[in-house]
Amino acid sequence: MKKIAYIFSFSFFVTPLLGSLLFSQNLIWEKSFNFGGNTDHGYHILEDTLGNFFLSGYKNGETIQSIKSAVAKLNSDGNLLWKIEDQTQQKVSRSLFNTLTMQSNLLFWVSFLSDTNHAPLDSGILSCVSTDGNILWQKSNLPNLLRIAKWRDKLLLVQSYNNSPTCFILDTNGNIVNSFQIGEGIRFLRVMTFGDAMYLFATEHSANNAFVSKFLLPSGNLIWRRKTNYISICGAIDNSGCVYFGGSSQSKTTWELSYRLTKYTPDGDTLWDKTWSVWSTPDSNFYNWGESVAVSTEKNAVVFLGETFKKGSEIGMNVLSAYMKVFNLETGEPVSEKIWDWAPGDRDISVLTHGIFTKSQDLIVLGYLVNNYGSGVPPGKIYVQKWRIDKIVSVNDNPPNPPNPPVEFSLSQNYPNPFNPVTNIKYQIPKSSYVTLKVFDVLGREIATLVDEEKLAGEYEIRLTTNDLRLTSGVYFYQLKAGNYIETQKMVFQK
Repeated sequence: MKKIAYIFSFSFFVTPLLGSLLFSQNLIWEKSFNFGGNTDHGYHILEDTLGNFFLSGYKNGETIQSIKSAVAKLNSDGNLLWKIEDQTQQKVSRSLFNTLTMQSNLLFWVSFLSDTNHAPLDSGILSCVSTDGNILWQKSNLPNLLRIAKWRDKLLLVQSYNNSPTCFILDTNGNIVNSFQIGEGIRFLRVMTFGDAMYLFATEHSANNAFVSKFLLPSGNLIWRRKTNYISICGAIDNSGCVYFGGSSQSKTTWELSYRLTKYTPDGDTLWDKTWSVWSTPDSNFYNWGESVAVSTEKNAVVFLGETFKKGSEIGMNVLSAYMKVFNLETGEPVSEKIWDWAPGDRDISVLTHGIFTKSQDLIVLGYLVNNYGSGVPPGKIYVQKWRIDKIVSVNDNPPNPPNPPVEFSLSQNYPNPFNPVTNIKYQIPKSSYVTLKVFDVLGREIATLVDEEKLAGEYEIRLTTNDLRLTSGVYFYQLKAGNYIETQKMVFQK
């Protein structure tokens, strides 16, 4: 019999879901700011190689014309460095989910445009922004309602809210170099890449169904597609290529919206599927809306973010509360959950919109505070939080006899070599040691930290994925340190 024990550093959750759970409060920091409006929204956040954060959203002003798409930069401690907003005149602009990415140390930012009646215009705006906040160029000859992602040294722009959506492949000057039809009418959309595959998470335009699709790049050939009864969607890809498809699923009998999260193999086979609700008496007055999924293979954790909504409360209004739940990545078993309860004049976060794991495997959570519940509520703000998370581990009740430990330290040659974009690195240690495994360029500059923790005696294998490292072709070095043992190997990255 296998018993699951969880070790997880988190904070102020409501109650543990299982009696065997162990937690410690470990909020590293929380920061708040706004773009200058009354109820500003933050929707997408990313980390650069230096540990800074960029986020996109929009300023919600007092007039229609003052609703403007905006971007901000925070340092590694969450302090605001700069913020800029779209300067389009006499038009409404917004940046929502999947409207920000980085490529070649440049920031690429998509803005949706509409008229003062909120009707979408024919075109949107793609902006190229330097890391110090200067807009270098803008393209306005692209379709409206786009989502953006990066692939190799290119950009991907995919249409949302379109009966015949298209994926455009652009260079970093904003020029279209290729395109292909996706072939489904879609409303809401998230797009991600892993290796030479594009993953599309979308809802159908004419039905309460959703699908996740895997396409081969750059041809656009469909590899597989899985449909569900989701009506809100979010997703993530881990560094082994497994897919996490999350959102809200609607009951055909009670019309309640429940949370749902499914894990697929890289080939599209279901590994586990979870459906749950916050409310004990489900009916059409309760909504559970999924917004984001963050995964960490290193921490064996999946974090599900969203909000829970109850129509007509004891205070005579609709109540919207931020919601978070954590799962064991391997088994899909729940670890913890938290609801940010609402009280007039005393509210933390009402909506959680995006979560990511940093390169150091800490959790970054983005959200915003809604201020439309009366004069007792303070002005709305955008919130960013950083959490430290311990690894979630599975423990056997009756573990098998362990294999004989290695008799010596060693670091093996990576395979494949040369590689692009993934390679594997094996190492072994004969006794418990504090281990670091780092990647350096030929000038000795640190590129990535793959391991930085205490390890038991044994053999280990690390999968290095270079999608977020923006490497150039050439020679790199990886170095193992374990106690007094140091060994370095050479590897070749080839585009």
